[in-house]
Amino acid sequence: MEKSCRGCNRILPLSEFYAHPMMADGHLNYCKPCKRGYQAALRSANIEDARQRDRIRARQPQRRAHRKKFTATWRGADPRRGRAHNFVARHRKALCAMACEDCGRSDCLHLHHPDYNKPGLVKTLCPVCHKNTHLANLKGATNET
Repeated sequence: MEKSCRGCNRILPLSEFYAHPMMADGHLNYCKPCKRGYQAALRSANIEDARQRDRIRARQPQRRAHRKKFTATWRGADPRRGRAHNFVARHRKALCAMACEDCGRSDCLHLHHPDYNKPGLVKTLCPVCHKNTHLANLKGATNET
């Protein structure tokens, strides 16, 4: 079965529309890409309100329980990881540089462990460089196999 999107006017299969119980056919009138674009524009236009809603949502009991379960699974997958993060939590001021070691940005810094066997060895990275470091590590791991 197909449906016309009110945003881009394309005729698409129903799998390209989000489910919506209030609509006659059970699907939203906008395709998924149009709806995502609309939501992204709405969020960026009202970013402070969106962040406040995110903070409130993060405190909900079911979200806290999910985070706690995820953290336990994450730490259980590699116990060295948990020990390294605990070490950094205790020694953060001594370990943290004032700027990203790769690009020099000084806002919103992350600490990266190149080797969990050496918990005191950390790199201070901005979010972009931190993500790129992990992506490079993933690509290196897949190229070796």
